[in-house]
Amino acid sequence: MHRVKGLEFDCMIVASVNADLVPPKAALDSSDPVERAVTELEERSLLYVALTRARREAHLLSYGEPSRYLAPGHWGSVI
Repeated sequence: MHRVKGLEFDCMIVASVNADLVPPKAALDSSDPVERAVTELEERSLLYVALTRARREAHLLSYGEPSRYLAPGHWGSVI
């Protein structure tokens, strides 16, 4: 997802949006609640940026247990 910043595509597919992959478990390992909150926001923003690279359509794919970012209401008023 880091590579698509600043680019645009007609169709964007973000695959493997699964628990323990998005966000990566290691990214949230901090015991500092402030650092953890900042990292959580950065990871969520990264997924948002990847999806908004699409001009016409975007698709999210997951298998097994989906990321908690895909839960209803997780995005609040962002989308």
